[in-house]
Amino acid sequence: MLGPKTLIIVRHAKSSWKQGGLTDHDRPLNARGKRDAPRMAERLASRGVSPDLIVSSSAVRALTTARAFAAGFELEPDRLVVEGAVYGAGYDGMLELIGDTDDHLDCVMWVGHNPTFTYLANALVREGVGHLPTCAVVTMRLAAEHWSDLGEGRIELVALDVPKESDA
Repeated sequence: MLGPKTLIIVRHAKSSWKQGGLTDHDRPLNARGKRDAPRMAERLASRGVSPDLIVSSSAVRALTTARAFAAGFELEPDRLVVEGAVYGAGYDGMLELIGDTDDHLDCVMWVGHNPTFTYLANALVREGVGHLPTCAVVTMRLAAEHWSDLGEGRIELVALDVPKESDA
């Protein structure tokens, strides 16, 4: 039986601009990013969050973030997939990608980029979530059995987590 869906979107952790000559796609995480991603994964895992699948942009900073989350949830390696289309996808592209998700998966985490992820979260959640800083996590519940129903406005904000909260 298919149930309601939980969508988790994560803006990649803080990246480094120190290495000249790298393309945007190849920028790694900086020290803060390497610290924040495991902390955020730990925070979610402590609340019992464990996605069925993590889908990441192919950009180095997003994939490194996704791997930290996968490790924090102790997911099997095949539960993390790279979707190159996330890098550079706009709002409509993300709706299409998410809508194509296998309906047997009830909780899926997407790791990607701004401005798309801030726009996506604010468009889906009625009360809005504001600007998503790096490594922000938005957890939403879709009251539907099919991922393709995502854009129909039946979204409940479950949690908004940002790294600054974990520093306390």
